[in-house]
Amino acid sequence: MSPDAQKPARKGFARKAVKLFATLALLLPLGFLVDWQEVFQLLPQMDPIWIFAAAMSVVGTRTAITWRWWQILRAIGFRTKLLPLGVVVSAGMGLGALIPTSLGPDIARGILLRTRATSAGETTNALVVSSLAIDRYAATIATLIVAAFGAVAIGNWAVAMGMAAAVAAVAFVTALMMVSADTVIRTLTPGPLKRARSKLAAVVDYLRHPGMLVHGLVPAVLISTLVTLFRVAVFVSLYNAFGYSVPISLAIFAISVMLIALMVPVTLGNFGIREWLLVIGFQSASIPADVSVAVGLVSFAIQTLISLPAITFLMLRKSRRPATITSGEA
Repeated sequence: MSPDAQKPARKGFARKAVKLFATLALLLPLGFLVDWQEVFQLLPQMDPIWIFAAAMSVVGTRTAITWRWWQILRAIGFRTKLLPLGVVVSAGMGLGALIPTSLGPDIARGILLRTRATSAGETTNALVVSSLAIDRYAATIATLIVAAFGAVAIGNWAVAMGMAAAVAAVAFVTALMMVSADTVIRTLTPGPLKRARSKLAAVVDYLRHPGMLVHGLVPAVLISTLVTLFRVAVFVSLYNAFGYSVPISLAIFAISVMLIALMVPVTLGNFGIREWLLVIGFQSASIPADVSVAVGLVSFAIQTLISLPAITFLMLRKSRRPATITSGEA
């Protein structure tokens, strides 16, 4: 293997090593905080009705995410059917959580759309990456808005103001990019980050696409609000499955903050981060740490199980073309 070819391999190995180290660094201290035997003893005591409610909330989440991405793709001019896109979303989210790489669910579903999905049109790398970037943008804005409302509901006005300021800052930078993309992109990507300039420029081009604002971005933000509420419902249902009723206002705030933190896949399957944030987020509601850790593990298990049929279906399909999306492109 040539030295140039070895560089990406070394970088990929380094990213995997960092994720593994981060996972262990978060899980090991958690092991001293909770009684793992107690955690696993809690699992057989779950109420099946609430588990079913959590599973249906996951299905609702996947459906809303599919709808959001479909809306963005249509605004760009790419036509695809909802059902095949839903299979791609579900499989991508499962693979992104299961595979011990820096793949992430967004890039995983992008690769699956490029290689195994059936659609009415041909995909390009720029189209897939840009649509995913807009998708993530809408999700971030909506989650920040929901978190701000949650902070108001629990009386934490300082955090609410911070969240509102973050939304305003993102909107302001976006408006500047629409007016003077080259200048803003160069400012935001100094030094080594300049490699991302072409990708950011492609995203801005798609944001400027006629009808994107009205038919793509605005609906995507509104749908993302629904996505966040479905995800809150997953965890509220799981806490109830263990016999703990959590305040809805606290759940909206704590889960929204957790979702923002989980947008960047730092650990394998988000293990450690998810459980720590659940423990911290619900300690004010007198929820035992053992229960919060069990909720985190069960949520991962349910998400994985729901992804398995879609993963199996797409893996059995013959690849249509080689994928060129990499972890640095979205």
